[in-house]
Amino acid sequence: MPKFVMPTVAEFAFFRAELRRINFKETPVREIRKEVERIGFEMRWPKSDQEVGFTYYENGLTVRVWTSWLEAEGRARDRDEDSGWILICQDGKLRYAREPFHRTKNFLRNLAFWAWIGQTRAINRPPCPKCTLLFPDGKRPFMDIATGPQNPRCRYWRCDRLERHEEGKYVRADWDIGLSPEQKAALAPHRRKRERQYELCRAQGKEPCAALLARKSWELRHGIFQ
Repeated sequence: MPKFVMPTVAEFAFFRAELRRINFKETPVREIRKEVERIGFEMRWPKSDQEVGFTYYENGLTVRVWTSWLEAEGRARDRDEDSGWILICQDGKLRYAREPFHRTKNFLRNLAFWAWIGQTRAINRPPCPKCTLLFPDGKRPFMDIATGPQNPRCRYWRCDRLERHEEGKYVRADWDIGLSPEQKAALAPHRRKRERQYELCRAQGKEPCAALLARKSWELRHGIFQ
């Protein structure tokens, strides 16, 4: 288990400046709480409006960053109170949630990195290349975030507007579309680690991601993690 490390005020100030630099907007936590509870995502937060959150909106996707940072007290919540989160919502529904970020040595660095990844996905949300019915401005409708049928961690872009596709089939695109080589390289170690965990589960006769579908109440009810 990684060592618990509480971020400092100076570290959080740098984190805040970085998110503002890439155009995330600081959001009242009551707004985030209202949306998060409406979409069925439960966190074990105490009823307080002190925490700092950030939001980025682009192409119909909303990226939410939950920091667990208590502004008035100048510290993050304790280990057993709450975690950091990255959420992506589409059409008022939760479509993606990164696994919770715990207070370790690189807590804020990891949170900032995944916020950047989420923002890049929103900016590069692909239009459907097969839709024949265009918008008045000549643009094609965006593809939607989809979850793999066998793996709740898997994500990809998909368009189900079959009536608009000449072949009458759904269209699929890679989840990493639009990510830079630098971002893909940074994601590679995380994915290798995840695959090793899958292999270990299989070797033990367990179903990978099985626990993901039975999280405690403070986590996602529907196991939408990556």
